[in-house]
This record gives sequence, structure tokens and C-alpha cells, in this order.
Amino acid sequence: MSFQYKVDFTPQALEDISKLDRAIAERITNKIEWLSRNLDVISPLALKGKFHDMFKLVIGDWRVIYTIDFTNKIVTVHLMVIEEKSTRFNHPPGLFFMPSLIRIISETD
Repeated sequence: MSFQYKVDFTPQALEDISKLDRAIAERITNKIEWLSRNLDVISPLALKGKFHDMFKLVIGDWRVIYTIDFTNKIVTVHLMVIEEKSTRFNHPPGLFFMPSLIRIISETD
């Protein structure tokens, strides 16, 4: 039996989702809701290196970057970004969202 995690959104994540087309925003929020219900039975996709304590949720070309508080059963959504196909081939994986993550990390320090 899985337990539903509470989902919190950072101000950046709320700003990101408010700028999306309604259909895309609904698709992403539905997937985040699915994640909150299934987190105990899936293997989250962890980021690497400096961001090893963060995870990504893949929804088509979109990436939702989040952290998990397993003790308190809370998922915190930090940002949503689109991975452009040209970025995949011109930069190391994950480089497309690093400036935003660096800003988030520095705000929490």
C-alpha cells in the first residue's frame, strides 16, 4: 500500500507552471499527482553531481525538478523546464536547467 506524499511548490515552480499552456500545465500537474501517489513504489530519477539530492520527473520534453523529504512524506517541486532537442546534442545532459538550479541552491544556503 502506498501513501500519498504532500506536494509543495516553490515560488519558481508556481511561476513556471503559470506561464504554461493550460493543456501542458494540466498534463504536468497530473503527472506530479501520480508521482505523489506512487513514490513509494517507483525509483525516482536522481540527478548527478552537485544536484545528487534532487530528482527529475520526465513528461515528454518537460522536466520537473523536485526534492523528496522521505521522513515527512513531502515532495517539493522546484522548477519545470523544457529540454529542447538541440540542447540534448550540444551540451552535457542536464546543462539546460543548471542556472535555475544554481539560483535555487544559493537561495536555500
